[in-house]
Amino acid sequence: MYFLIDCNNFFVSCERVFRPDLNGKPVVVLSNNDGCVVARSNEAKSLGIPMGIPLFKIKEEIALHGIHVFSSNYPLYADLSSRIMSILREEVGVVNIYSIDEAFFQMELSPDKALRFSNYLKEKIFKWVGVPVSVGVATSMTLAKVASYFAKKVAGYKGVCMIDNEEKRVKALNLIPISEIWGVGRRLSEKMKLSGIKTAYDFTQRTEEWARRVGSISLVRTQNELRGIPSVRIDSYADVQSLCTSRSFASVITDYAMLKTFVSNFASKVAKRLRDQNLVASVLTVFVQTNFHNDLSPKYSNSTHIALVTPTNNSPELIKVALQALAKIYIKGYEYKKAGVIASSIISQQNRQYALFEENSEQRRKMEKLSVIMDQLNKQNGTDIIQTAVQLFPATNSSQSIAFKDQLKHDFRSNAYTTNWNELIRVK
Repeated sequence: MYFLIDCNNFFVSCERVFRPDLNGKPVVVLSNNDGCVVARSNEAKSLGIPMGIPLFKIKEEIALHGIHVFSSNYPLYADLSSRIMSILREEVGVVNIYSIDEAFFQMELSPDKALRFSNYLKEKIFKWVGVPVSVGVATSMTLAKVASYFAKKVAGYKGVCMIDNEEKRVKALNLIPISEIWGVGRRLSEKMKLSGIKTAYDFTQRTEEWARRVGSISLVRTQNELRGIPSVRIDSYADVQSLCTSRSFASVITDYAMLKTFVSNFASKVAKRLRDQNLVASVLTVFVQTNFHNDLSPKYSNSTHIALVTPTNNSPELIKVALQALAKIYIKGYEYKKAGVIASSIISQQNRQYALFEENSEQRRKMEKLSVIMDQLNKQNGTDIIQTAVQLFPATNSSQSIAFKDQLKHDFRSNAYTTNWNELIRVK
């Protein structure tokens, strides 16, 4: 059987761990720079607050309904996620972490034992971490995802849903819209609806030839998975095609030095994400754009990519390449509203091949070791304690240079209760 552990409204749940007074109240969490809503409590959802809506558009609703607002607090979320994943590893051994709030694992258990074990895990995670989770259990990964959908949606399941026979499978697939199926995006679901496919069950009734023609071999695998035929390895969804770090700025940027600082930090964060997953990238892309919603300012957007001689996850090297790319596309005089860095052509670090005649190969290895040491120090002492100089925002007449994280807007951020000694919870 395949199991999916899915944290409920994860960012909101993390905030509630240290604010139990918010249980039962509407809560939203904002994206970086306090831009858009990226997480909602069930109470906020019932008020009609949509995902992705900008903060300024719901200020009236916030005041009217007493909605509690939080800035994203990723150090807190990442730490609580790590604690949940540690519990799972202790209980089941091998765990496939799909995202910060989802993980798969596989166990050969009878239906009765699988149900009891799922409830045990759900209760243990809530008792030890304070985050509620849903558990989906089925004969394939995609069906486990379907089961998780109903575990969240239907109160009668009490957070655990199992699809372990044909009757349950057919019933579940007839009730779930095709747009909710894992691996079926918005565009594809709209295309499928035009062909008369409204539910997941409708999709399973089409031939493999049809699925291959409409999508690809991956859509055929999804179809087989929905039929209860395991067609995806437990670790295949961990394959990464690209990693992106981008941000819309709180206000437009015209200063090149300021833009360089943002891009440097984006590249550093991409590099860190690569190292965390033991991956390296062969191509780095940088993009910039102005505010296309402002009719009064000139419009400009551009991107460029640079192929690396040797795939890497080294922060200083990726920062250097990112700044080279930025220099190619930056044009003075525009008001920039967004920028980002994308790493692609990603492979496992152990499969990397060094260039035969590469210069400074020894220097590369030293810089890679330095990046690892920086990660260790930052983990011990707090996020971004150790940075390269280019990641600091330039000093002004009235202030010293400041760190990237301190420049971001986070008016509603809670404390990093579990990762920062200065922000530990205090009992009055």
